[in-house]
Amino acid sequence: SGDWSSDVCSSDLALLVQLASTGKAIVLIAHDMDLVAELADYTTALCRGRVVLQGTTRSVLADESLTELSQLLPPTATGIARRLRQRGWPLPHIPLTLEELKAMR
Repeated sequence: SGDWSSDVCSSDLALLVQLASTGKAIVLIAHDMDLVAELADYTTALCRGRVVLQGTTRSVLADESLTELSQLLPPTATGIARRLRQRGWPLPHIPLTLEELKAMR
């Protein structure tokens, strides 16, 4: 449960999570990287119809070249963690979700 766009309602999310838990493959096209971080196991980032990054969601969303290559902003928690690291905070890894960031206290 994250702070997702208002255009994605909770019943839609619940259905996606339920389908995924039964082993169904879900194809989700989104610009909301917080949503992608919460739901996706595997991510393909596109820019102008071309694949620019592909792999596990963690490897794609934590890649520092994500914005440059795809013009997508990283998840909120990832952006916050990068700024904290720039200010000298020793974080063990870069989180993708706010829950992961909170757990690092």
